[in-house]
Amino acid sequence: MRSDDGEEIGARRLAAGEYRAERPARRFEYEVRLKPMGPPENAAHLSWLTAEHGLLILDDLLPTNIERAKIDLSLPIGWQVFSTERERDGAFEVERVREAVFVLGVGERLVERRVKGMRLSLVIAGTWPFRDDELADQLARVIEAQEKAFGARPRANALVSVAPFPAADSAQRWSAETLGGTVIFLARADRSPLVLPSFAVSLAHELFHLWVPNGLGLTGEYAWFYEGFTLYQAMRIAQRVELLTFQDYLRALERAYNAYLSSGDDGRQSLVEASKRRWAGTNALLYNKGMLIAFLYDLMLRQRTKNRLTLDELYRRLFRRYGMEEASGTAADGNEAALEILRVDGMMADIVARFIERPAVISLAELVAPFGLRTEAMNGRVRLMLSDELSSSQRELWRELGYNPRADVSPRKRERRREF
Repeated sequence: MRSDDGEEIGARRLAAGEYRAERPARRFEYEVRLKPMGPPENAAHLSWLTAEHGLLILDDLLPTNIERAKIDLSLPIGWQVFSTERERDGAFEVERVREAVFVLGVGERLVERRVKGMRLSLVIAGTWPFRDDELADQLARVIEAQEKAFGARPRANALVSVAPFPAADSAQRWSAETLGGTVIFLARADRSPLVLPSFAVSLAHELFHLWVPNGLGLTGEYAWFYEGFTLYQAMRIAQRVELLTFQDYLRALERAYNAYLSSGDDGRQSLVEASKRRWAGTNALLYNKGMLIAFLYDLMLRQRTKNRLTLDELYRRLFRRYGMEEASGTAADGNEAALEILRVDGMMADIVARFIERPAVISLAELVAPFGLRTEAMNGRVRLMLSDELSSSQRELWRELGYNPRADVSPRKRERRREF
């Protein structure tokens, strides 16, 4: 580090990767080791570099007080760089350092699609059991359905990077992160077969983050909404573009409930409180419990409004009020904004208070019975299925949620292999 007059300035090490200069500095020079660290699935969230591929996440690499930057990258011969950041005269002009991502490598393939007002750039590395253009077409359909659900697009450009884990020994099938307009998706290409529908369904959740929370002018820890509710809503989008069937929908809810039961939730803290402690061991609980409560909320909202109002409309209201283009000045609190929208002018205030604001334990059998759904213990797990006799209003509710009795096939006769 050097001052304005070129004098070298010392620095004190505070912690791993954290230093404090002795006085204000004008110029910084430092080296960063970009060898992938920790479990391979961590690579979706951190900067790393191998001999063929890598990610540069500027929030990892630059001092924390820098908000804007001009980035000049010097790459090996044959390497390419992909980013949503604006490039001018050989350098990238970054307006928000915390959102900036650069995908690097040799041999990446680029497929582009125009989805209404958004330009989608799909960057693919590695070999997968489907064609690049097939994946691009599926993602375009998902984005189009999401844009219709929100009634708006979150940004003009989006980049989706699909690559294998930098190491092949991950216990997870895939790992992902969405920063700004960039979706980072890493998966195992060397184990268990990956089919296009399951790949696209997994990506649908990450694409949803382009809107929530990345397209909203909100702040704070409200992961119960932007993770749990988003899991449910992204699953509904996948149904609409025929990546999931109604039986897939029930199976996904089953998995969430069984995972929730395994978590040992004692109901001592609300979803709002659990979000504030997300990184203290409540992350999985937020995903599963949040998804289940979104499901229950959706049923109750539809029942009270006779299917005239759905979560789609509430997401549109949220985006109209707090979308980046509408937001101005200081960002609003995410918890307060989401809770306000979900209360629906007081009509759903009791449900919001019962399941989100206050501690609650989910007893699914009791809660879903009024809607013509029942649970059944099978091989140590809970199964979800429609009751044999449905009332006309119950049947109409499930039709709105994708149930088609003529096309329905019992899960006992056919086990699907898609996972969400």
